[in-house]
Amino acid sequence: MGRIPLIAVIIGVIAIYWAADFCLNNWTTGAAVFGGENSSIDVFFCPRQDCWGEIQQLINSSGKVECAFYAADPYIITLISGRPSHKVVIDDNNYGKVIKGIAADSGIIPVYSEGIMHNKFCIFDSRIVVTGSYNPTKADSFRNNNNLVVINSAALARNYEEKFQQLFVRGHERYSPKAAHMLKINGSLVENYFCPEDECSKNVVNKINSAKSEIYFMTFSFTDDSIGDALVRKNAEGVRVSGIFDSQQISNFSEYKKLLDAGIDVSLDSNKYLMHHKVFIIDNETVITGSFNPSANANYRNDENILIISSREIARQYFSEFNYLKTGNNTQD
Repeated sequence: MGRIPLIAVIIGVIAIYWAADFCLNNWTTGAAVFGGENSSIDVFFCPRQDCWGEIQQLINSSGKVECAFYAADPYIITLISGRPSHKVVIDDNNYGKVIKGIAADSGIIPVYSEGIMHNKFCIFDSRIVVTGSYNPTKADSFRNNNNLVVINSAALARNYEEKFQQLFVRGHERYSPKAAHMLKINGSLVENYFCPEDECSKNVVNKINSAKSEIYFMTFSFTDDSIGDALVRKNAEGVRVSGIFDSQQISNFSEYKKLLDAGIDVSLDSNKYLMHHKVFIIDNETVITGSFNPSANANYRNDENILIISSREIARQYFSEFNYLKTGNNTQD
């Protein structure tokens, strides 16, 4: 066997290094992780920022629109119905109100489910995903506290399109097991889960258990004992835990009293309407957001989605919203 030229050895070493670097940064065992695309993550906080205008701009600038809404303003549905390619699924409890006065459209259908179809997401041109706590209604735009995440990522869009097709084609059937995906988006690791098939509560607890220094949360409805217990444990370990509950959702089932009795810094929001966030901020570097209220119904019965975003910049923006609400600057006209 002849000697291998030195240049070939060098090229081989470089190729192996590049391959290893790609795998480490763009692929995780058990999940499809894609990198190298032009991607971005933007966050809007309603009503302080213009979520209503942002969703309209995205609709009007897109040729293909696919949305899964728990609730929506008929005006938004009318805008969507005017796009060249459009499909919308709406929770059956709200379908009649949403399509009132709108011409019959085979691309806009109800979803019948055991619980509720509680998603609030759209995919634009198979490229941009919007999700969060925000329903595109006047109340969620101008009165209730919400967050709207806008992510430019074809890889994430494929995840949501798969879920959307399941809802649209099988409108009544939600249990479609799928592997959770991890993606590198704009340099940040993003995890994407759908409930009930991906056990959202378990994924939230796992992130809480990983906290080293601090956990902040803003929750509309919080009745999940496993998540409440995880916060109590972390507080006992010395992790700073602080949270805001929507004042109208306090009941015998709420985790509010449990956390208060454990000495955790919890308070009620001051918005006379709704504090509708479903957010956890962990160690100022990880944000959990989406449609998922920490509750048994959200985990086992409803159709929901969450994102877990590992980004100090995104966490900073969410903490700014938390601090704004925590200090009582939350009165709406």
